[in-house]
Amino acid sequence: VDVKARLADDLPAADLQHVAGRVAGRQDGGRREIYTKGLTFVERDGSRFPDTDFRLRYEEASGSTPAHGDLTFDHLALGPLGALAAVLPLPQRWRDDLARFAPRGTLKEGKLAWDGPADAPTRYTASVQFAQFGIAAQDALPGVRGLTGRVDATEAKGTLALDSRDVVVALPHLFASPLAFDTAVARVTWTHAADAVGVRVDSASFANADVAGAVSGTWHSAAKGPGSVDLRAQLTRARVEPLARYLPLQLAPAAREWLVRSLRKGTSNDVRLTLKGNLEDFPFAQGRNGQFALAIKGRDATLAYADGWPPITGLDADVRFEGARVVIDVARGRVLGANLSRARIEVADMRQHPAAVKVDGAADGPTSEFLDFVARSPVGGWIGNAQENAKVGGNGKLALSFQIPLTGGRVDALAGEYEFVDNAVHWAGAPGLTHVNGKLAFTEHEMHARDIAGEVLGGPAKVSFTT
Repeated sequence: VDVKARLADDLPAADLQHVAGRVAGRQDGGRREIYTKGLTFVERDGSRFPDTDFRLRYEEASGSTPAHGDLTFDHLALGPLGALAAVLPLPQRWRDDLARFAPRGTLKEGKLAWDGPADAPTRYTASVQFAQFGIAAQDALPGVRGLTGRVDATEAKGTLALDSRDVVVALPHLFASPLAFDTAVARVTWTHAADAVGVRVDSASFANADVAGAVSGTWHSAAKGPGSVDLRAQLTRARVEPLARYLPLQLAPAAREWLVRSLRKGTSNDVRLTLKGNLEDFPFAQGRNGQFALAIKGRDATLAYADGWPPITGLDADVRFEGARVVIDVARGRVLGANLSRARIEVADMRQHPAAVKVDGAADGPTSEFLDFVARSPVGGWIGNAQENAKVGGNGKLALSFQIPLTGGRVDALAGEYEFVDNAVHWAGAPGLTHVNGKLAFTEHEMHARDIAGEVLGGPAKVSFTT
């Protein structure tokens, strides 16, 4: 049937295209009850409310007996219910919450009983199964979509069990965009006393195309601020390319941009996170008031540590975030055709303005590759591109350290040393040198050599100079 009806004097009329099923109600003094059997309806926009059996009872306070009520249903579609909430005889707070959180999905085998006013109960018990459940993010509460599981709760504690597919989580105060997961399985418990809330994640696992891992820990609310946390997480699979979407917004913009720009590719099968302390003090620099430690064993990565310098490729490294400090210790990698024997890239404090990255490393390989490195880095300009007039053969070793702002700019504290190992060197317009051995040192201001030994025109020679 086509229905237009007003369910209470202070409510707008319901205007439905089609209604079927049984609806009944009764009132006896302060007692009220409404129930349905196989109720279904279609709204004017075509939205359909699947048939449900539903019962709501409420009794007003009488003498020493507080007001109380209960609600049961076998199946409830939240989307159509939210759209219809404005015309239903619900407590105003319920209607407001339905509008704010815009719940969607399906609830099954729902039971709710309470003492006190329906919109501010003093005691309650609730249990429900849910499928493809979602709500909009509000204040500190995250938004979700696609959750499937069960919840059991009272005014003092509760348990949440999840076994979900295709889940999306929105944390707008923490991440720039929602995070999507193919699977999410978890068991969560919480307690609530006065104004204090405590949450415990006994076990939670998740996976998508970017990451797979597990997390456990606790969170406790605070009188003000984001509360305190004690969290452990481990990833058994992770990719570097989508790093940007997983970086918290609390990172300084320059540090965030450097991490995204520098870490261009790579994988890891061992990522470990420890986060402990009052989140208002994050990232707990120098270990004060808490701990933030993220350890990543990176494999086959590409690291563009500074603009204008050749990147490190094929990199295996230990990456550590310790408070506001970031350290990358390279175990293996290549720069152009040279092999790194050691390297450390460090940002001492990501919060500084401007923060700077310090590079300290050593490599060995063909001298021709190091001349290519000089040509592709600022070093070539500092030495007047002298390498352009040289042809070399043989191998060598380079040690180099410098510091540069994360946002780019002037290099500071450059110190380098190159060791020739039995090289042949030919400069345009000069006799060639063979069996060249010795060390060449340079900074951003000068270059000098002392007693570089070799042979020229068939006889021994030594070269020393300063520019």
